[in-house]
Amino acid sequence: MQLLAVACLSLAAKMEEVLVPLLFDFQVEGVKYIFEAKTIQRMELLVLSVLDWRLRSVTPFSFLSFFAYKIDPQGTSLGFFLTHATKIILSNIKEASFLDYRPSSIAAAAILCVANELPSLSSAVNPNESPETWCDGLSKEKIVRCYRLMKAMAIENNRRNSPKVIAKLRVSVRAASTLMMPSEEPSFSSSASLSSPCKRRKLSDYSWVGDDNSSSE
Repeated sequence: MQLLAVACLSLAAKMEEVLVPLLFDFQVEGVKYIFEAKTIQRMELLVLSVLDWRLRSVTPFSFLSFFAYKIDPQGTSLGFFLTHATKIILSNIKEASFLDYRPSSIAAAAILCVANELPSLSSAVNPNESPETWCDGLSKEKIVRCYRLMKAMAIENNRRNSPKVIAKLRVSVRAASTLMMPSEEPSFSSSASLSSPCKRRKLSDYSWVGDDNSSSE
């Protein structure tokens, strides 16, 4: 397991770093084993063969910028495309139906959904035109089906979110009515304060009369 960990760390560094550290530098002091460079390299080849040399997972996000430039060659709305397409993909990430589509098809459908929100690019919204020519491996049928699924999921998500807004409004109304209740208390307390002297007078009068009677007796 220690050798596997060192080999995976070395492969990750080769994928991400410009200056890759020496294989000996990946091994910390105080460990049980210190491996030679040849041993680590043999384990790297074993890991690569098991993974079929596919170290980088391809996701729809890898295609967004490339597909956005297909619709908007000038890149004037690139930020809008990337932001909204990312939101669309993340909002549908738990939907199992999207597992039937390739990452490139999902990215193409998301870009088309975003283009539907830009009137200046309305001519490129139709998924039936030629989005399958954007890159190899795209299927017109898959893109159209994924595009329609995203539209249906957007409507479903809006329907699910609408009751939550009503619930919040109800809570706010109740909270507002609750906050208005204490405003009635001062009138009650003020009336109580006005009536309290009368009560005190009665009590004082009663005690005074009692004292007077006792004194007169």
